[in-house]
Amino acid sequence: MIEVLGSDRDKLKSLLDREPIRYAGSIHRVCGENRNDHRVYVDDPDNPLAILTVAVREDTGLSIVGFDDDAVRNLLADLEVKKGLFHSVESRIVPIIEELFDIDYKGECWLYVPAKPIEDEVGYEMTDLQPDDAPIVAKYWELGDYDEEFLRGKIKTGISAAIRLDGELVAWAGTYFKTDKACHMGFLHVKEEHRRKGLARAVSIGLCRKIQDAGLVPYAYLFKDNEASIALAEGMGFERIGEGTWVGIAGRRHP
Repeated sequence: MIEVLGSDRDKLKSLLDREPIRYAGSIHRVCGENRNDHRVYVDDPDNPLAILTVAVREDTGLSIVGFDDDAVRNLLADLEVKKGLFHSVESRIVPIIEELFDIDYKGECWLYVPAKPIEDEVGYEMTDLQPDDAPIVAKYWELGDYDEEFLRGKIKTGISAAIRLDGELVAWAGTYFKTDKACHMGFLHVKEEHRRKGLARAVSIGLCRKIQDAGLVPYAYLFKDNEASIALAEGMGFERIGEGTWVGIAGRRHP
């Protein structure tokens, strides 16, 4: 395991750009806006076949991209973390993680992108999420323990869409991060009392169009058992192009 520092990280982008949407999470961590929040390791600096990122923060976030299974296995064999969460892992790499670590979480997702640019009309007045909306978004957050400050940061730096009726925030969608080519959509929510009015579709279309206006491709990972979100995405013209699994580890597996 060899750490990659400084401008040498940028040299890895040509490898990751082989799949600019599938590998967007790693691109973001290796050479994106939050590159200083992640350490980057490779199996071989001269001919890297596996790229691992490890978040600097204590609640360790991880990503792994590999073009050779043995390179992935060798790189992960040197990983020393007691607990962490791998993001959007390709299906062929999941068994290698399971071989080396104790698993305490596994979330399987489909990867969706628009088959063609989204041009549908929204039908509602669209606004942006504001930093002051973070407490409301956090209240309805269902994935993990991210706090208001985390969401406030995403709202400040990301692309978002929101619908307000009589001044009340009733539907919203935001983004986790963006690269130079793609933008990861997320945290879609419609308040219960305002559902079945087409707001989820409207705010999703609004977000897609904003992302496209920025010259980026919108994409989303949807849990395989989330039938409602899958139906919404496919109804908007999204197509499934792959899959990714979130894998939580709880230490090294011992024979």
